[in-house]
Amino acid sequence: MNRGTRRLWRALPTVILAAGIAGAGSCVPDTAEPLGPQIDLARPNGGAGFGWDLPLMGHGQLARAFPGTPCTGGGPYRDFDFWVGEWNVTAVNGVHIGTNDVTSELDGCLVFEHWTASNGSRGYSLNDYDPETRLWNQAWVSQNTAGVFGSLRPSGGIVGGRMELTGLRHATGGFTFQDSWTWEENEQGQVIQSATVAVPELNFFSSFTGIYTRAAITPAPPLKTMFCEAGQFGAPTRLADFLTGEWSVSAEPGPFIGTSVIESDLSNCLFIERFESRGGLRAIAFTYFDPWTELFYRIWVDSEGERLQLEGGFENGALVLQGPEHSKSGLVDVRITWREDGTDVLQIWEVSRDGGGTWDTTVTLAYSPG
Repeated sequence: MNRGTRRLWRALPTVILAAGIAGAGSCVPDTAEPLGPQIDLARPNGGAGFGWDLPLMGHGQLARAFPGTPCTGGGPYRDFDFWVGEWNVTAVNGVHIGTNDVTSELDGCLVFEHWTASNGSRGYSLNDYDPETRLWNQAWVSQNTAGVFGSLRPSGGIVGGRMELTGLRHATGGFTFQDSWTWEENEQGQVIQSATVAVPELNFFSSFTGIYTRAAITPAPPLKTMFCEAGQFGAPTRLADFLTGEWSVSAEPGPFIGTSVIESDLSNCLFIERFESRGGLRAIAFTYFDPWTELFYRIWVDSEGERLQLEGGFENGALVLQGPEHSKSGLVDVRITWREDGTDVLQIWEVSRDGGGTWDTTVTLAYSPG
């Protein structure tokens, strides 16, 4: 356990109380261990469906990529549309706790949450259906990265007419968060968001209920925090500052691919990328550091319904992220390396079909200023 983790461990009781006040209305739990619906391993490809195969794309395929609008025809991609809208959020006792602007983006492939607590603390989440696993996923990031609800990655789906996202969060300090969250629309058109969070090692249990009522909203003025600055729990976030900018993206060597804008948001705790290929494919990606796991995460969602979640850290000055991904050729491991190259930033894609024994480079992208 390093010094930063020991500090987080000692701070946990205080952090839990702070999260219950400032972050209670903001969404969700975490991790790659969903407790909800699972893919059907008895069906071909685990019952998965595939659009374009992002991990295996070459520069020609990426340059030509254009939106096929797979998410516009209804079905599971639209299961969470009942949450889309502007909302005032209150506790069960009627006390106002925040506002939420939940938008449908990427031709219906993404539900994007923009939460503002009554004190101005903010958080965002990406919510999307992955046809490869047949699970809904959420990637939530707040500007209080050390909080219990700092950065969360739950999975699940519709059960009995309501959205259920659950998971386990394993902190490097040796304790585990057990999360269960639901969203359900009532007869009045409100959405009821409920949660239970338990930390067994600390004999801690907490519950939360937020009542969402549609209304024109005026979010509280943004609160500035320092959690991701030098000397704080989220300080490693600053190692990735080189990602920010307005970029022209090209294969190396090869043609112009598209454009990317990467901005730092949530008091510099989150990098948001908005990518568009020259053919019109669009994507939004989160990249951030999680102090509880001491890892960087990257979650990509695009207008073809493709989702990719990777994790890792810095190696020899480069940000290296990897993770498993279902593809047309079966389960593969994907690795992306970001590194500076003069004024450019290189993004190197690799795929392994033997569990990480060997890696094949599929494409190298050069992000150039402008």
